[in-house]
Amino acid sequence: MSVADAMIVTRGEQIKLYRRTQIGVDEYNRPEYDWPDVGNPTSQPYAIFDKIREDEIIVEAGEIIVADYKIYFKSIENVLKDDQVIWNTQRFEIIAIQQRRHTSAPRFKVAYSKRLIEQ
Repeated sequence: MSVADAMIVTRGEQIKLYRRTQIGVDEYNRPEYDWPDVGNPTSQPYAIFDKIREDEIIVEAGEIIVADYKIYFKSIENVLKDDQVIWNTQRFEIIAIQQRRHTSAPRFKVAYSKRLIEQ
């Protein structure tokens, strides 16, 4: 475990991580989806949330991304783009992920997220 991973476990909070999976098709042959929890039931993932400043611009693969929070994950965490995270009863969608490295060794992951508002 890297120093960054240890800090995320020490200072971070447990979250719930959900991933969209296709569970079948309806009578019109359209896919049906569910959002199961992809975390390990014995050890939920830890993350550190950091609010993005107004003047901060995120550029991922040539496009500007509008995000609400940066979420720091351990380097081994199985988090993907379009996953959803629940933290403090709020749901966030992961819109971009960057693997931070030091001398080619992964240190931690930074996910940029947008808060979802349920209506």
